[in-house]
Amino acid sequence: SRSSAASDVYKRQANIQLQGPLELRARGDLTQQRFELTGGASGLGYRDMQVDLGGEHRAGELRIDRLLLEAAGGQRASVSGTVQTGPITAWDVLLSARDFTLPDYPGVPQGIVSGELAVAGELSGEGWRVDIRDADLDGTVGGAPATVRGRAQLDSVNLVGDADLQAVVNGALLELGNPGGEGAELTLVVDDLSRWADGAYGSLEAAARLEDKGRRLRLAGRSPVLGWNDWSGRGLEFSAAHALTAGRLPDLDLRLAEFSGSGFDARDISLVGGGDVARHRVQFSSTGDLDGTLAISGGMTDDGWRGALANTELGTPLGAWILPEAVELE
Repeated sequence: SRSSAASDVYKRQANIQLQGPLELRARGDLTQQRFELTGGASGLGYRDMQVDLGGEHRAGELRIDRLLLEAAGGQRASVSGTVQTGPITAWDVLLSARDFTLPDYPGVPQGIVSGELAVAGELSGEGWRVDIRDADLDGTVGGAPATVRGRAQLDSVNLVGDADLQAVVNGALLELGNPGGEGAELTLVVDDLSRWADGAYGSLEAAARLEDKGRRLRLAGRSPVLGWNDWSGRGLEFSAAHALTAGRLPDLDLRLAEFSGSGFDARDISLVGGGDVARHRVQFSSTGDLDGTLAISGGMTDDGWRGALANTELGTPLGAWILPEAVELE
């Protein structure tokens, strides 16, 4: 298949190989070591890339003074910072680039980036934290201008802290903000889905908002038209609300005015659901070639999930499908 072929190509490209002449210098003792490496490398779509690495290792800490990557055409990227290991893994690194081509992956738009990005964070048994500082990146992706600006604090407790981050990539806009700490909001606008996937078309707008100090999530979105090859949908609107507490399930409401393709045509489509783990319900309905309603209710018990499919009559291109009585499911 196309996806497996692309994966095989990427695996071959991702096989990074060092190339001579190589020069490695190291000094130190069991508690502290200083190292330097210069030479060439290839992989990830790069050829004849020059590498210059220097740093120091001591108990529980790796300090990278410089990791310079230089490729043809004046491309240059560098990484510096520290990485700490132990009960808490922590990092604080600065990435910078000048006209540097992004790694080549089949099916993903190619790009070139310049600028700087500082990222710090930590990971432990108690949780995680990521702090994006001073993002200032410019370039192109898929032939369209690309920028990343701002900052964002993310963690496992509040999910999103102080944030003011905007990215424009391949014609799509992504914004993350948390004005005044009242509630983080993530907005996505994709004007042309064909820029992201072969065979796709249409547009999509979506927004997610964290409320009540990260204990409630709301999601909403719309698309006038979207499709994939011969299949298309019109008039998509969806919303969801989820209390991020144990046992709760999202309340979902999805509406689609029309869905068609390959001689099939359904209209007035709706999917609604909600409840908690112990008791929940999902209902689907539409008209056209698929005409009727399907409703499933259920919940978790000590013996596992148990539910029921309600009695219904569903019109299909092959004729009516009739369920005169509810059927138990488990």
